[in-house]
Amino acid sequence: MKPVPLLRNNSEFNVFTDASDIGAGGYLQGTDYIAHRQWSVTEATKSSTWREIKAIELALDSFAKVLEHSSVTFFTDNQNAVSIIKKGSKLPHLQGLALSIFNTCVSCNISLYAQWIPREENEKADALSRIIDIDDWGISFEFFDFFNSIWGPFTVDWFANMHNTKLTRFKVYVPFCRHFC
Repeated sequence: MKPVPLLRNNSEFNVFTDASDIGAGGYLQGTDYIAHRQWSVTEATKSSTWREIKAIELALDSFAKVLEHSSVTFFTDNQNAVSIIKKGSKLPHLQGLALSIFNTCVSCNISLYAQWIPREENEKADALSRIIDIDDWGISFEFFDFFNSIWGPFTVDWFANMHNTKLTRFKVYVPFCRHFC
């Protein structure tokens, strides 16, 4: 296997990400593609650096199929996140996120360049990270298994996202995308 460069400056795509104490958001510039996730109670208590790197990971995972075989600049307003993406971290939980990003880049042949920008230039991603999705709910695995035993087997989870799906195939509906994109 040929090595894949992780850092390259001439990007074909630009992705902007941000994290708040509520969640993470990001978008692929020039498209309607957005990524959003509310933090769990545990994730909300993690450091701002962890949340910012997790926002980058979320956007990369969300857009990976579109970004395959290309170079991408990720813009974030957190200098620590940029440094850790470029060099890694001595802290295992931050290094784990950096390695996850690296592995996605290798598997999808993505050259990633992380770039710091001032907060004022990241307002759209900031707004996405502050969305509170009151409709993001689901049923427990126990109820799903019960319903699946009666009316299943189900093959597609039509009301899910990558964090609450009960099946490997799921459909995501994002009604607010046009408002922010």
